[in-house]
Amino acid sequence: MAEGVVIRPERDADHPVIAEVVRAAFVGHPDEVASFVERIRASEQFIPELALVAEDSSGVIAHVMLSWVGVEGAYKDPQSHADVGSA
Repeated sequence: MAEGVVIRPERDADHPVIAEVVRAAFVGHPDEVASFVERIRASEQFIPELALVAEDSSGVIAHVMLSWVGVEGAYKDPQSHADVGSA
């Protein structure tokens, strides 16, 4: 990890600057991706503990988030108890 960079959970107060970071990272479609981040955050699948920012002396410089997603055509294998996708 770069010296002086801290990885920490995102906070509500970070949301505006996270939107700026996302817009800067996705210049081809900045508003769509920033809106997508907001929709993920508002969804039931959002995992707050897995929404992180990287911060240095200038402030938030990066963002990552994970959420649950469904897989269409998946079923539960009764023997292994695992989700199995269909081809």
